[in-house]
Amino acid sequence: MAAVCALNNRSRIIYNDEKAEFQIQGEPTEAALKVFAEKLGNYADHVTRNNAKVSPMHHADVLEKSVQRVATLDFTSERKSSSSVVTGYNGNQGNTVLLKGAYEGVLRKCNTVLNSHGQAQPLTEAQTNNLLTKIQDVSGKGYRVLGIAVGLDGGNMKDITADNAHDLLANASDYDKYESNLSFVGYVCIKDPARPEVK
Repeated sequence: MAAVCALNNRSRIIYNDEKAEFQIQGEPTEAALKVFAEKLGNYADHVTRNNAKVSPMHHADVLEKSVQRVATLDFTSERKSSSSVVTGYNGNQGNTVLLKGAYEGVLRKCNTVLNSHGQAQPLTEAQTNNLLTKIQDVSGKGYRVLGIAVGLDGGNMKDITADNAHDLLANASDYDKYESNLSFVGYVCIKDPARPEVK
């Protein structure tokens, strides 16, 4: 979960020493996911190390150094998702796909689900319906809900390389085909309060 939120993300979190506050660079939703990744990555345990300040993106930076980016499939309003393809994740020399997006679309792109031990198991229709019911309940309470999925074996992007990515991924209408055969990891709920002027 932390890897998808940290690596499939264009935002940054910085600490402004003058103002003594954290600030975001990029989209607020992306930044919220980056903060979530840091919390999952135990940022609180790394705030100071031997009295030295540690970056507010420590976990994301460590993950970033451990992988090589192969391709990025930017968000489109049609498919409502984005993905990154990397090599080196958890020592895997093959491709790993990191996907986030609208939960319905993410679930459609998954044929397996990761269990608590990180092993992929078939995603049944009953499990999918159960997940949809739970997610719709949460989204009905005013939360923005994003689905998270991975392709630890590369999914349908096993054969994408830095050399062929430009040609194979030139047409955004093919992205749905490539972002398939994945494992559902979970979902993230983001509080999206109404602006003060909204009654």
